[in-house]
Amino acid sequence: MASNPQITSKSAEQMSATKITTFSKVVFFSGSICYENEIIDKNDNKVSVDDNYMLSTWNYRDYAWCLSRRFDNLLDKPDWYYLLCTQEPLVYMHGQKDFVLCRPVQPLAKMSKRTDFEDSLEEGARTVTGFQCTASLQNPSEPWRLEYQKILRTSLIPELKGRLKSLDLYDGELDGNFDPLVAALSNYKDTRDLEESIPLFGDEIYKRIRQETSKYSGICFQGVDEGTKGSDDNMQARLTAKAKNDAPEYVIEKSKKYELFKDGDDGKKKLSNSSSEVPYDQMEKFLERLDALKFGFPVFAVCDCNSFHTSGYLWGAYAVMKAIKHLDGEAPVAVINFDSHRDLGYSGRVRSDGWGRPLIEFAKEGCYVAWSGKGIKGYGYLKKGGKWEDKAKPPTDSPLDKDFWTGGTGIKSILDNHHIKYVYISVDRDCLKNHYTQWKDVPGDIKATQLEDQIEKVLNILLGGGEEPAYLIGCDVTGLPEHHTRCGKAAGNSTVWGRVADEIDKTLECVRDELLITARTAAKKKS
Repeated sequence: MASNPQITSKSAEQMSATKITTFSKVVFFSGSICYENEIIDKNDNKVSVDDNYMLSTWNYRDYAWCLSRRFDNLLDKPDWYYLLCTQEPLVYMHGQKDFVLCRPVQPLAKMSKRTDFEDSLEEGARTVTGFQCTASLQNPSEPWRLEYQKILRTSLIPELKGRLKSLDLYDGELDGNFDPLVAALSNYKDTRDLEESIPLFGDEIYKRIRQETSKYSGICFQGVDEGTKGSDDNMQARLTAKAKNDAPEYVIEKSKKYELFKDGDDGKKKLSNSSSEVPYDQMEKFLERLDALKFGFPVFAVCDCNSFHTSGYLWGAYAVMKAIKHLDGEAPVAVINFDSHRDLGYSGRVRSDGWGRPLIEFAKEGCYVAWSGKGIKGYGYLKKGGKWEDKAKPPTDSPLDKDFWTGGTGIKSILDNHHIKYVYISVDRDCLKNHYTQWKDVPGDIKATQLEDQIEKVLNILLGGGEEPAYLIGCDVTGLPEHHTRCGKAAGNSTVWGRVADEIDKTLECVRDELLITARTAAKKKS
């Protein structure tokens, strides 16, 4: 398949056909991996899949092929889009993430030959320029994480030096702090070398690297306050002026710091988890490009990896943007995130573990609640024209309680008696028992059947015949089974995948009718 497929007349006709009054279903691939022992390659040959293949060869075509085998019953209709990260090699979600939007004429699950599959995938494809994204890593102790560090050494450092050189900020002798940094990262052979040789960098060079690379390469480094003075005041003045003009606001915000390396428990520098962070402005532009493709509204999304639960923001913000255009304009939004983590976040920063607040701020009014199935993990709200609040106690102990939303001290009262107009549901599957994602330390609180009941209950409260109409504007399910060394179980087991597909299908059934109502209402208002 071509690496940059272009739209064909057939795919244009096909995309136009999505104007019928139904919602869109999409498989989203952020650049994660899933475990397979053996696949069929593009030449219809069987190939063994090991860690080396995953690191050097695994790509979006492999992912779509394997997922269509695993989810053959779920994906057996020709009404699924595929929004797939085309970065090769994937490098575990680091760097520029461009995408291809595919709408195969025939269901991919019905393609028995890899060559036919790739032809079908390409037949209805459009390229979508994406965004920069940081890597998402935890403790780099497993073999594949060590391999990632080798890739970091060979890909990031040359890129970093090239960026600074192109900006006339590095000529090989920038200052005494920078060269040890390059030497340490360019030459280390394993984690021990990294931990023992990485220097304590000067504040000034940290600031330069952070400001000049985070908006380009997608990697953020530890920052220092704006007022820090260094040895080269002229360079500092030039850099600061350029950053203020060109960099996203969060890059130069004094109170926020980023780090690629941080102190471990043993006091040594270790590769840190940067949580799939995407510059806010780049995500917004990506959504506008997606909208320009007449992708459809509302959307039910199946997303690969909960290391990129940044997808909650992506699909949630897309839903809000479309609701404003095609329903009732700006209005309060309720975001219910079924999750074992808070995912609350900060202003202007969009990341896997922090997207709730920026999503509500994008909507300009509403409430976010992260709910594990048994307890509230994160909560916050924004009044129209007001400031974000996440320190207050929730109205009740559960968003499944009607009083949480409409009681005397509920969300409606908190939002100055403004009625919740739009509802968005996100499901991180780590809230489920036996979720088979990388969060093996989080066993999950509820069974899939309980999740279905709880989704239906909260929708009945928010959409069930109130004084004013409310709409379900979208839903995503994020976190598919991953590599066995990450989830602690053999995620290649077909029984596991079959059960997960069945769970997702039942979640889809929970929201199907409400998504259809939203689609038809939007189409009617548009006409």
